[in-house]
Amino acid sequence: MAVRRVRPSRAVGVAAAAGAVVVGALGGAAAPAAAQAGDGGGAPLVTDFAALVDQTRCEALAPLRAAVVPTAGNSVTGFVLMAPVWRPASASCGTSVKATLNNLPTAGAAHGFHIHTFGDTTKDDGTSAGGHYNPAGVDHALPLEAERHVGDLGNIEVGADGTAEYDQTSDLISLPHVVGRSVVIHADPDDGGQPTGNAGKRLAQGVLGYMETE
Repeated sequence: MAVRRVRPSRAVGVAAAAGAVVVGALGGAAAPAAAQAGDGGGAPLVTDFAALVDQTRCEALAPLRAAVVPTAGNSVTGFVLMAPVWRPASASCGTSVKATLNNLPTAGAAHGFHIHTFGDTTKDDGTSAGGHYNPAGVDHALPLEAERHVGDLGNIEVGADGTAEYDQTSDLISLPHVVGRSVVIHADPDDGGQPTGNAGKRLAQGVLGYMETE
């Protein structure tokens, strides 16, 4: 008896050639409808697999937290939280930066807020944290400027009760590159001037580290 050879269907052949069926490729997650297309045989094909991988990697980045403690002679405390944010419109991974600070001296005042290069808090005036984190070696600027230090977070403003809240998303911060670095709260506003915004002495500092998550 002759052996009959069965040819695979066109749908299966296209899917295998593309190597892009999402189920199983990303831990069983299904692709969004917008990222799938049929070839007439009903087989789902991913049209932008790279973007899906980038989203998965973005959302898998570990968040960071810094417990903010006062420098000598000050009383500012609080925390800073950084976490990944995937933005579908631009297919980019941003970093959410949120902070809550207490015991700031003057209601309505603004205080310079930056990521500094070193996670060294051994000096009680905050200077062992070094300067702004600036791997590209560009000029200082406020957050609305496209070219600025990675560590340039602008200002955090104090409410009537002495508490300050900050909630912005940065396009420059890469979480793996800032773990172990410091956040610093300054005495004066960051005015955007050179070289570091004229923000004055350091009121508080904290080291960004991995946090326990559920």
